[in-house]
Amino acid sequence: IESCSFILPSIISKGAFTVAISTSGISPAIARTLKDYIEASLPENIEDFLIYIDNIRKDVIRNIKNPIERKKILKAIGSNCSIEILKKEGINKVKEYIEKIIKE
Repeated sequence: IESCSFILPSIISKGAFTVAISTSGISPAIARTLKDYIEASLPENIEDFLIYIDNIRKDVIRNIKNPIERKKILKAIGSNCSIEILKKEGINKVKEYIEKIIKE
């Protein structure tokens, strides 16, 4: 009989956001602890944010013809700053921040 092995990662799934954490079987407890740590640090409304970002990203790709400018905008939208605003001030403030980036 051939033995088989598999890894069952700890998974965080919030809408379109998914992260799998594994220690390759070394310590499932550490994987669970890291999952809890990461999950606690996520903005509560990450799902709504990603739906918004999906639409904004499509608009930027469609409407910003200059690839350098497009890359700059997309990088700014996906920055740590966006996530921090989302966490601390909510979805409406981060939308204002992103709309300001696009207009500049």
